[in-house]
Amino acid sequence: MTNDGTAAVSGWKVTLDFSADTAFDSGWGGNFDVSGNGSRVTLSNLEWNGNLQPGASASFGLQGTHSGNYVEPMCSVN
Repeated sequence: MTNDGTAAVSGWKVTLDFSADTAFDSGWGGNFDVSGNGSRVTLSNLEWNGNLQPGASASFGLQGTHSGNYVEPMCSVN
């Protein structure tokens, strides 16, 4: 995720809503909160990657499983 704005960001949160047949297994680069039997994953910054100056980036990743056809998740950033 990159701060494309003109002001620094202090703390961030990303929510990913997957289809019901998707389940979260593990992740890195953020604090992960999982709900909806693993289909909703909300992650927030760690202490060391929460302050993003304009143009700066933070990286995170996750792994999971799904059955059936994969559908891209809905994503929101706060």
